[in-house]
Amino acid sequence: METKLSEAMLLAGLAEESRVDDLREALSAAVFQMEGPVNVMASVLATMERRGCCHGAGFAIGEALAAARAAVATLRGAIPEHRWEAPTAVNLNDILRDVLQLSTSRLLATGITVTCQPQPVLHSVAGYPNRLRAMVKALVDNAIEAMDGRGWKTRELFLATAAEDGRIELVIEDSGPGIPPALRLKVFEPFYSTRKDGGHLGTGLATARQIALDHGGGIDLEPREAGGCRVRVTLPLRNTVGDGES
Repeated sequence: METKLSEAMLLAGLAEESRVDDLREALSAAVFQMEGPVNVMASVLATMERRGCCHGAGFAIGEALAAARAAVATLRGAIPEHRWEAPTAVNLNDILRDVLQLSTSRLLATGITVTCQPQPVLHSVAGYPNRLRAMVKALVDNAIEAMDGRGWKTRELFLATAAEDGRIELVIEDSGPGIPPALRLKVFEPFYSTRKDGGHLGTGLATARQIALDHGGGIDLEPREAGGCRVRVTLPLRNTVGDGES
């Protein structure tokens, strides 16, 4: 009973963290997309003023520009802050275990074979456990979706952690269709998704990368030798605050 309650609380926390991250990403992307036209309008208005032809049309553009800037400011102010949590020693093996536990039913339902090879003794990094958990969950969810296509037979998920070259590394590999080289940067853009069913917001990878960046690390996508995609997350050991075992 206690285990089920703990899992439910963990799942609820992840869901809330994911909701806030999706909202932050959506509003930030909306602000970014609006700033382009606003800057163009400001440039046009400035040109008209320099040429002394800022009369009827210029007045209308000025009003539209003021309204657009107010809308951008309102959207920027609506971007929610992350839930406060103190940085603490986080062991990625523990994060990985939590995420796999939460993903068990979905992995079974999609017939995915999981191989997990955590490094037995792994340094803990200073970080935000809820955000790191959300990052790994987003990457695992992305791998599951990649292999969940109709008729896709080879469904293998490989996960591993290691400490090397002054960093902690997490590798997640899937046997899905992979990501073409031309799209390996594009997929990190908000709202971009390789899925064509219209049911995906397309913020998972963007959010995951931002969380990695916030922890001083990064995420790289590579082809998998046997076909599929390899996601490599790195976190620098300069953030290390202690040691831990899985």
